[in-house]
Amino acid sequence: MIPLLSIIIPTYNAELYLKNTIDSVLCQSFQNFDIVIINDGSTDNTKEIIEAISKNDSRIKYKTIPNSGVSNARNEGLKSTKSRYVLFLDADDLLSTNFLQNRIIFLEAHQEYSICGSTISTFINEGEHILTAMHAPNENGLRDILLYDPTVASIPSNLMIRADRLRKNEITFRSSLNSTADKFFLLELFKAGFISKSIENAPLYYRIHGNSMSQKISKKLFDDNLNYFNLIVSEKLVPSEILIKVKQKNYYILSGLSKKLKLYHKTFNFLMKYFSLYLVSIFKVKYKL
Repeated sequence: MIPLLSIIIPTYNAELYLKNTIDSVLCQSFQNFDIVIINDGSTDNTKEIIEAISKNDSRIKYKTIPNSGVSNARNEGLKSTKSRYVLFLDADDLLSTNFLQNRIIFLEAHQEYSICGSTISTFINEGEHILTAMHAPNENGLRDILLYDPTVASIPSNLMIRADRLRKNEITFRSSLNSTADKFFLLELFKAGFISKSIENAPLYYRIHGNSMSQKISKKLFDDNLNYFNLIVSEKLVPSEILIKVKQKNYYILSGLSKKLKLYHKTFNFLMKYFSLYLVSIFKVKYKL
């Protein structure tokens, strides 16, 4: 029997968190799921932890692959699923008790929506959850993500997605991206007509720690953001009416990253592009173009 939901957990050296993450799934009020763990070439005790847990529950399946990044691991997990819904859960996040049930109920009752999420509580130490203003995208998700709305989160762990529509549109995570892959994935879904809803009373518990890719200012992070920006423009994921605003936002972000990396020539170039677009926007408003 094919489960209604597949939970894909990519993991790399997550021995400190993986068991608690899986436990938060097994304790759900909704139980018609399987768990697909993709061990992305871990060098710690991740494999032993997975093997020990999977012996006690036939719904837990796993595969070990050579280390190739979280996007490839998620895509590998998706290949093996035939369920109606899918959740890409990071190996260090935790689910609230009704996380799965409330999303399933909403999506089963609202066929027009393809994505369902909720609010996000952050934590460093387990049990000490802090509710944030962040939530899953709603109907204006494309615009909100492109313009970096600080209340809208693109975290995959928070989002239940209709897997059949993913397969039909052949949308996967872009392996050339790192920390920006989540945003790009959602933008491709929205461009394909997926509609998202953020519901109440089913939060994701999102772990904050220093190992997060987005927490480290590095040349890799700068290159990743530049690659993301070039892709959203070249692949026409930005509606024309907000193209100037989106370019401004990204030039500003790239100038800030390059400044912190002391790449001052790049900082100057991006700031010049930012201000030139600022003048263009003023000109258009003044002359009603």
